[in-house]
Parts: sequence; C-alpha cells; structure tokens
Amino acid sequence: MSHIAISECSWIGRLSSDSVLIIFCDFSNIVLDNLYRSILFTAIQNDQLEFLRCDRDEPLSGALNFGGEFEKRPFVVRCQPHLVIQSPVAIQPWADKDEVSKTKEEMVPDVTPIDPRIDLTEDNIYNTEAVVPRNRFHLHLDTIMWTREQDQKYPWTREQNAANAVMHCFGAALVEAIRKGIPSSLTLSTPITTRAVQLVDGRLDLVVFQLNTLDLSRASAVKNIVWVEPGTIVSSITAQQLYKPGPFYENRDEVAELDVRPYMLLMGLMLTR
Repeated sequence: MSHIAISECSWIGRLSSDSVLIIFCDFSNIVLDNLYRSILFTAIQNDQLEFLRCDRDEPLSGALNFGGEFEKRPFVVRCQPHLVIQSPVAIQPWADKDEVSKTKEEMVPDVTPIDPRIDLTEDNIYNTEAVVPRNRFHLHLDTIMWTREQDQKYPWTREQNAANAVMHCFGAALVEAIRKGIPSSLTLSTPITTRAVQLVDGRLDLVVFQLNTLDLSRASAVKNIVWVEPGTIVSSITAQQLYKPGPFYENRDEVAELDVRPYMLLMGLMLTR
C-alpha cells in the first residue's frame, strides 16, 4: 500500500432513495457479506481471527470539538457501515514513532475551500459520546465494510469514491478515540489504527488509517497517515476490480469475471494484526 499524510479534510456526501440503488446495494451487501464469511471461516480453520465480533448495519458516530468559532458546532462524523468488525485486541500501528515524527516535515497540500463549512451540513446533536455497537464491552474497532451505488445521473469519480473510503476510515478511528476518552487537540501516545473496505461497481477500495493526533488544525506538526491500496487516489490505475457488474435491468444469478487477486489482498489485510 502507498501512504499519504493528512492534516485537514472535508466531507462530501449524497444520499439517494432510488429503489434501483437499494436493490443494487442489497446485492452488493450480499457479495460483501460472503467475502467476509469466506475469509473468516478460512482463517478460523487455521486458528486465526476467531476473536472477531461483527455487527451489521449499526450506526457509528463521533464528535470532535475544534474550539474557537466552532465551540458550539462540533465536527461530527456519522456513518452506518454494513459490517462493523471489532476485536478485543487493537490493531498495531503501521507507522512507528520515528515514522510519525517524520510527518512533521511533510507538506500537506492546501485543499481548504472558500469556507470551512462548505461541504458540511447542519444538524441536531443528541449525544457527543461515541456511538458504536457493543460499547459496554472491551473491544476495539477493527474494520468497517460497506457498499455504495453510483448515482446513474451524477456518478462519483474513482477519486471521489476513494476519498469517501478514507473519510469513513478516519471516522472509525475518531469514534475509537472518543470511546477511549482521548481529549481533543492531543497527540496520541499510542496511535489508533482502523481499516475500511468499500465496494463500488464491483471495485474494492482498501484503506488503513492511523490516527496520530486529534488536532486537525494547521498548527499541528504531527500528521495523520492513511494507506490506500494502489489503484485508487495515488495513481491513475483503476481500483481493485473484484468482478464486473451488469446492467441494473438484468437479473444477476452469478458474479461475472471474478478476479481472485482483490480477494487475496482483502484476506491479507484482515490477517494483518
């Protein structure tokens, strides 16, 4: 995987109630479910991953207060992945202290919009604590998996889909940090690492996010790090093509042109602790 450093980020999203998209999403969820089942059962046969706990279609939510003009307007990340996978043992950081320290010297491209709220929407907040399944148990967010269907009229680019996967993965790390009670504007002594798997049009986006700091301001020297499987936002190559989707008006009884390589990449990601 290739990695980039992240300091500031914004969120763009669109929801659709189109029944065609719902049918597509159900099919994709079935594919994603079976991918996870296959990997899990294969691993369990070899005495691995038997400790994972999975919940389906459960909400995740985390709030971060930036202070200043946003004192009463916390930054909230919400999502509802199809699969929320947790583990009693946290994923080990992918970058050690020396690598994290080197991010202080990295330059992050300025992608600040005209207004910092340009891509955000206003909503009511009823709880600022972490919303996560099995919150009473001593578990750590491990991996989230979900599908999204392209809008037929306004389809997202592959770069936008990859950015969506990165933002979801960041949200999972943020929820885990809030669940642990880590205060805002703090550099983490032990970074939090989460993974995200997104299935769009038969393509897999595989993302790993290492949360090193909750200070997302320009003043923060330490950067957060995200790894993206090559073929998404780091090159012009297409995302990992797992299978070829058919037209929405055709019944799909089987997965066409299945490529096992993305499946093996996903299995390797799940087995990496």
